[in-house]
Amino acid sequence: MKRTLAVLFLASSLVQAADTLEVFGHKWSVPDAKDWKIDTEDGSQVLHLVTGREPLPGPRRPFQFAIADTPPFSKVTIEADARPLKRSLIVVFGYRDPAHFNYVHFSTDTATKQPVHNGVFHVFGGERVRISGLEGPAAFPEINRWHHIRVVWDGTTGNVQGEVDGQPVPSLHAVDMSIHEGKIGLGSFNETADFKNVSITTGLRLGVVGTDTSHVVAFTNSLNNGKVSGANIVVAYKGGSPEIEESRGRIDKFSAELRDKFGVRFVDKISDMCGSVDGILIESVDARTHLASAKEAVGCHKPLFIDKPLAASLADAREIARVTAAAHVPWFSASSLRFSSIQSLKQEPVKGAIVWGPGPTEPHQPLELSWYGIHAAEMLYTLLGTGCAEVTQTASEAADVVTCRWHDGRLGTMRVDRPYSKFGAVVFRDKNRVEAQPDIPVDYVPLVRQIVDFVASGKPPVPNNETLEMFAFMDAAQRSKKSGGKAVTVDQSKGY
Repeated sequence: MKRTLAVLFLASSLVQAADTLEVFGHKWSVPDAKDWKIDTEDGSQVLHLVTGREPLPGPRRPFQFAIADTPPFSKVTIEADARPLKRSLIVVFGYRDPAHFNYVHFSTDTATKQPVHNGVFHVFGGERVRISGLEGPAAFPEINRWHHIRVVWDGTTGNVQGEVDGQPVPSLHAVDMSIHEGKIGLGSFNETADFKNVSITTGLRLGVVGTDTSHVVAFTNSLNNGKVSGANIVVAYKGGSPEIEESRGRIDKFSAELRDKFGVRFVDKISDMCGSVDGILIESVDARTHLASAKEAVGCHKPLFIDKPLAASLADAREIARVTAAAHVPWFSASSLRFSSIQSLKQEPVKGAIVWGPGPTEPHQPLELSWYGIHAAEMLYTLLGTGCAEVTQTASEAADVVTCRWHDGRLGTMRVDRPYSKFGAVVFRDKNRVEAQPDIPVDYVPLVRQIVDFVASGKPPVPNNETLEMFAFMDAAQRSKKSGGKAVTVDQSKGY
């Protein structure tokens, strides 16, 4: 009798008490932290379940799993690289408490060989019950190697599907309407396994190309921490330009932050992310790489956001437009300044405008203004739209001033200062009215919201023809500067 009470007390303490681990950008509750180990492999965090345990006395159901400390999900996608060290591992979803949850069991056994393996199982107060069919192959062809697994669950319809290496597994599909929301977990029924590159997403899945800019950390923080809802960044391709200090000196730091703080998975080439994303963000700080990246990314046939500048030259910008059109892939490019407080200045008709901002240059970029002057150019086009006809640019050591005459007679002026300055704008209206914003703050959140809406709808918030004309404007400005400030006609030969 005493031995029975001791066993029951131990079981109760394991269920009620929980230790906490922190990995993949989340805190995780585990029955006993000594059974788990966090390590690093090939630069990625790895969560090792080093001790397998048999189910506790009572109804036979698993308990050896880590539960992510998140709000309950009613819709969620869990992706991870998983390495079974024996036969199997599990992904828990809809977790409410130790006696109410569902799980997907990934195994090297087929379900017909072992009906309690390789399926979807339901726990509702008693023993686990299989709720999926038996048909199809084993989820894992072998142990001791990494497989990419994915579980997609919609609690509103009850539908769940497990995938391995991009392929749905027939026996890992089920429908259950008894649990509508809950947390997720990773572990094993009674064996050991390893997990890395874990992502938990509740909406659209986004991939990043180029992790050498602070934008990737800012965007991921906004999305994955819930400041902007509807999408998460789940995968990235590192990229980089060794000859550019702004890339070389920051890429490892930003990549590590994405991986360790947010659990972003890294791939060896852009095409490797195709099956894991709903949209792609080309973020590389070196715009010379954008054309090559776009050519590879369009093969995924997903909406494409190309962070400012779209390209490093007018020719590259036009080629990106051609390549994406041929592949029927929607795209847009924009500076965050487009969606800043400057929007309030265009609520009434604008007869003319002056904008200003920082203007440092980078010697490897063919189009000087594309490096940082692009922000001011975006602001000018936000206020005046398309129709720039003739451009002049004059320069000193400290600044460049670009003025354009629009076809309808309006005048727009852009000043970029070196090394840096604030962003600001003045607009001119009828009856000699003037309105100014001398210090426009930079905020990435409005732009990130636009990106999410674009990926969901496929409709660019900035017309492609406006972005292309803006590059023709900067190209004309550079030709004017080289000619000593002579007026240069904006090349609109492509008919945008």
